Amino acid sequence: MEARDDLLRDWHFPWPGRRIVKRALAAGHQVVATARNPQTLADLQKRFGDQVHLVQLDVTDPAAASGAVASAVDAFGRSDVVVNNAGQGDHASLEDTTLDVFRRQVETNFLGTVYVIKAAIPVLRRRGGGRVIQISSVGGRIGSPGMTAHQSAKWAVGGFSGALAAEVGSLGIKVTVLEPGGMRTN
Repeated sequence: MEARDDLLRDWHFPWPGRRIVKRALAAGHQVVATARNPQTLADLQKRFGDQVHLVQLDVTDPAAASGAVASAVDAFGRSDVVVNNAGQGDHASLEDTTLDVFRRQVETNFLGTVYVIKAAIPVLRRRGGGRVIQISSVGGRIGSPGMTAHQSAKWAVGGFSGALAAEVGSLGIKVTVLEPGGMRTN
């Protein structure tokens, strides 16, 4: 399939939102879908065959993030779109949150995004552009009690994405941040 400016064809989804992946596949896109346990997505591979490539990814591991991006290029020869959808939220006040839990949320919700994008930028640069979609949270704009760790990391995603957009815009790489409200995840 030939890529058009308004409809990029090859997508890479770290820690996929199943609905996003299914829609991209149903629209004919090639998708590299990553998850902590890619077997949870085996039904998609059975249904869509070679159109989807499953990769195990722990976004808190920079080497794993680089490997996942490399796997996307190996599978389809390119990557047009990178969607960061990894997220974790523990509900507790700052006082009741251990530093380990706080750190884990920052590593997953923010640094995981940095690791994946740092690996993807050279690929998008060589391609002559592309799109980065960051799935953040309305919590990245509005503070809520009991969500300090999660929302701090999501605020960081917003700041990082704004700076990144200014940095890579001249390369033809567009950065979009989506900030949905509360949602159920697995």
